[in-house]
Amino acid sequence: HSYCQIRHNSTDLILHFSLYYSTLHHHSCESYCYATLSFRARPGIYKKYPLYIYNCRIVKYIIGNWKSNQSITQSLIWLDDLATLKPKITDQKKIILCLPFTDIAAFNQKSSELNLPIFCASQNVSHLPPGRHTGEINAAMLSELVSYCLVGHSERREIFSETSAMVASKCVLLLEHSITPIVCIDTPYLD
Repeated sequence: HSYCQIRHNSTDLILHFSLYYSTLHHHSCESYCYATLSFRARPGIYKKYPLYIYNCRIVKYIIGNWKSNQSITQSLIWLDDLATLKPKITDQKKIILCLPFTDIAAFNQKSSELNLPIFCASQNVSHLPPGRHTGEINAAMLSELVSYCLVGHSERREIFSETSAMVASKCVLLLEHSITPIVCIDTPYLD
């Protein structure tokens, strides 16, 4: 049983979900997921929508964050070294690396050439839409490069004073551009 609440401006988005699964045979499982999505329509009044998902495939995500490390050259050398190991990655595992923005395009091209099933994620996105925001990387720009983006990391919150409202704005913009947000949830920042 899990609970998640995201606040955006005056709107609360609340997701309650439970995941049940049973083993059918040694290597597979059938799962049933029930979720309730609630949002505050106005103060004191919540609308609830039940969500049912059947036969969910359980996928394990292995997510790495390179932080502010690795140049483009270092990233490409790392990929070459990984390819020599011939890793076996099954459909039940998804490997995602959160890279510095400068590395993403070259990394995508090289991992495709090496036929490595590794997905790139951006480490950040602007909470602002496209416009006059010098130096910002917006979700529309990222949509041609990544399918995932890290948001709400404790370092961004602590060092750059990002708020939950900013994280919620980032999530909305990412979803509008078909990018899956990877939301970091850290107890001190759950406001």
